[in-house]
Amino acid sequence: VFNLFRKLGLKDHLQKNKTLNLIMNDNNKAIFDYLNDFVQGGEPDYAVFLKGRWGCGKTYFIRQWMETVKEESSKDSDIEIKPIYVSLYGVNSIEQISVLISKALHPVLNSKLVKKLKKIALTLGSAVLKYNLNKGNEELSVNLDLLDIILGNDNHGLKIKGKRILIFDDFERCRMPMKEALGYINNFVEHSHCYVIILGDDTKFEGDVKTFEKIKEKTIGREFEITPDIEDAVDFFIKAVGSTKQNRLKENRELIIDLFKASQTNNLRVLKHTLSDYDQCIGKLSKNITQEESYSNVIQYLLSNFILCYLELLSSKKDEKEKTENMESIPDSDENHQMDDNISASLFIKDEKMRSLNLCQGKYEIVSSLYHLPLPNTEFCTYILDYLDKGR
Repeated sequence: VFNLFRKLGLKDHLQKNKTLNLIMNDNNKAIFDYLNDFVQGGEPDYAVFLKGRWGCGKTYFIRQWMETVKEESSKDSDIEIKPIYVSLYGVNSIEQISVLISKALHPVLNSKLVKKLKKIALTLGSAVLKYNLNKGNEELSVNLDLLDIILGNDNHGLKIKGKRILIFDDFERCRMPMKEALGYINNFVEHSHCYVIILGDDTKFEGDVKTFEKIKEKTIGREFEITPDIEDAVDFFIKAVGSTKQNRLKENRELIIDLFKASQTNNLRVLKHTLSDYDQCIGKLSKNITQEESYSNVIQYLLSNFILCYLELLSSKKDEKEKTENMESIPDSDENHQMDDNISASLFIKDEKMRSLNLCQGKYEIVSSLYHLPLPNTEFCTYILDYLDKGR
């Protein structure tokens, strides 16, 4: 009865979002609608900040939204631009951001544009980029600042179709000083009147939290938090991996969802990693085993413990922290005993991980009862820990 009720609820949810061809929770749906209103409004005077913890699905959410932003094609336009997505991961200078935007901007050039570019002054400003434009047998090498032409106030007579939407992802992983990064992004809002959306995990700002709070008011006008969309994500992951007679992912969809919710980790990236590794592990089994009468039960045991181990040990990197601390606590030894000590250390770390998993037992009691699965299972978890460490 419980499963039937849940499936009926999911069916109703699917119907409500049929027009978007997306499944999302009410919180994310509201943000989705707001972004649509944001880019359909007049000239923006602020950026939107979408926050959320690592792995919660921010990038997936914004890419889904980008797919729905469509402009009517126009034969009269020289350039048609779509939302521009840039990851700031590891970026350490304004010049790097400019290059990334320019690469994303590089439009499909038609003959009309090539002719007009010949008439445009080819050197604009200090940030000069070189492009080779190929049109049939005709090749034209020009120097121009594409950012200035497309995102600037002076289009130099070019007819540009499409909203100027800039999306900056991984803001917390940008290596530039936060004040400098936000200041540069603010230029696109204040002077170029672009619709700017910034994505980041504000819990990872560390020492920059106070800086962010002080300077964000000039650039950021609205903040929203993306929450994990587990049902949609699990369907997407299963489709990506592929449900087979061996892995039985589709048959265990509800189990996967319930385990993820029980874990309270909210890290969809780790869940995706889990299902991929699980499928690789299962792929090594003989296909004849799928004919065994108990195969379905064994698969449930393995899958559930796989998910539990990965979510608990990889989400917060507890295993790496414990490994470092535990290795530091092991005294130095003679070279003759180094190998024995390394083995002892490895066993000690594995025991610590297993102890950590056992401490999580309470979180999974309801799932264990609902599916008649004792979680965690020592034998299965020991095998999975070996797989984590050795890949086999």
